[in-house]
Amino acid sequence: MGRFGKSMKSGSTIMKYYFIIMLYEGIDKLFGTVYVAHMGIRGLTS
Repeated sequence: MGRFGKSMKSGSTIMKYYFIIMLYEGIDKLFGTVYVAHMGIRGLTS
């Protein structure tokens, strides 16, 4: 029974890390999209 409790706890931790990584990726993509759109409006190129 002790092993089962540990595996549940580590699974929960892994899910938290996945959530944080997905949140970071989403924010990063949103920032990149807004930044490129802003550069396009201003007439700037890369």
